[in-house]
Amino acid sequence: MPLLDDIETLLSSGTTSTSISKDYMPTTPDTCLVVYGYGGLAPTHTMVNGPGLSILEEPRIQIVARSMSLQSAHRDARSVYRVMNGVRNRTINGMTYHWASAIDEPRLLERDTNARFSVACNYEIKKDRST
Repeated sequence: MPLLDDIETLLSSGTTSTSISKDYMPTTPDTCLVVYGYGGLAPTHTMVNGPGLSILEEPRIQIVARSMSLQSAHRDARSVYRVMNGVRNRTINGMTYHWASAIDEPRLLERDTNARFSVACNYEIKKDRST
């Protein structure tokens, strides 16, 4: 999915995490980030970029930081928060992202059967329509 690829690119250049997965939580490594795509708002039709209509997509994503320590999982989620919250007018892999912002604060999602903590935060995005 291009959106998740773009977010992976953004996080790879802006966070210290070396392991980023898309739409699934891997069994290893213990410390990782996962980007999940989920439903967003319907596209917005605007009169931007000339006389014709322009369409903005408004997807939402959840980013989960997993670690053996709750403190480390929160630290990694905050690192993602600093990168994602307030992104504006940025081109990533050829796609223009007009805005990205957090919907909520990073919070504990779960502790899995291997005693690893997962801290999640949801983000809304406004971007040019994918082709």
